[in-house]
Amino acid sequence: MIKKIRIQNFRSLRDVTVDLDPLTVLIGRSGTGKSNFVNAVRFLRDSLNSRQVDFSSLGGTHRVLHVDHQNDPLAYEVEFGLDSSGTEYRYSLLWQPSGQLDESLQVDDKTLFHRVARKWVVPPAVAPVPQPTGVMLGAIPGLQESTFAYVRLRSGVGCYDFPGNVLAGPGNQGSPVDRGFADRGDNYLLVAEQILSDLSKARSWKRISTSMQAVNRAVASLTLNVPTPDRLDVGHQLNGRLLSMDVRSESEGFRRYLAHIFAMYQNPPKQTLLFEHPESGLHPGALESLANEFKACPKENRGQVVLTTHSPQLLDFFPPESLRVVDVEKLDTQIGRVAPEQMESLRERLLLPGELLTVDPARLPGQLAEVPE
Repeated sequence: MIKKIRIQNFRSLRDVTVDLDPLTVLIGRSGTGKSNFVNAVRFLRDSLNSRQVDFSSLGGTHRVLHVDHQNDPLAYEVEFGLDSSGTEYRYSLLWQPSGQLDESLQVDDKTLFHRVARKWVVPPAVAPVPQPTGVMLGAIPGLQESTFAYVRLRSGVGCYDFPGNVLAGPGNQGSPVDRGFADRGDNYLLVAEQILSDLSKARSWKRISTSMQAVNRAVASLTLNVPTPDRLDVGHQLNGRLLSMDVRSESEGFRRYLAHIFAMYQNPPKQTLLFEHPESGLHPGALESLANEFKACPKENRGQVVLTTHSPQLLDFFPPESLRVVDVEKLDTQIGRVAPEQMESLRERLLLPGELLTVDPARLPGQLAEVPE
């Protein structure tokens, strides 16, 4: 999983370092920078995918770099592991406004490569040594650890903020299925086929169907047309008969819930899943079931989960240790653990997690409580 990530100069993230757990929940007022954090991770992933730092999709550098630091570099440092072996990877990428790239990869205490602009400071131990052009992670023939790290940070990260029309389209659009569930869910039929095609995980498909009963108790089954997947049907048990409906005809809340479930059960699984405001459009009665799925995902090795939420009801289902506070001061976002005095109240059940969004707004260590006017 990703253990720690440092981001500098991405919008309001002037310089933040975030420790991540198997389950991490980001909370804070609107406009504090929660979405900027998710978008920064997505931007790093997409830069690795295209092997270049391209700001055009986000409106140019002036829309990405911090408003007060347009001439400063954009930088990332990510610490992560690939498996349970304990091997630690550290990848750094720095983009200068001049276009220069600085990049390095460390495994445990050894630097495997370090380049500054188009020169190697620490060349990779391969022959021939390639010329450093573009993003080099994963582009060095023979350097196995670089390839592993590239796949982990590119294909192993999903960033999901599902629109209201999720699962309402053709279902075979978007990213190639070998990169998993697309960010907007546009390839849901292909992902459903991938889940069903692995008979060793047939139990997962049954669990998905059961989980959907939290949204609609009449749901009895999910059926995918094969061998050419062009329709996902939801079976409803009504008056002793099974009524089958195309998922595209279901309510927005039903489709949004199922999209989150598909993300967590996709095959092969992502190593890190980021979700923005998963409560949107959902009936409050489904929130506990969704929270249980989020908590089960890392425990069952289906991926680390990072999410943002504004829902006190959803927040009540998460352990206090998983919470991270997001606040902003003078245009600079800060992210950290809950203030010690609030954490103590949470552990003693004097304060519920959801009340950090209502009664006693979540604070960072050292912050003073707000005084009512």
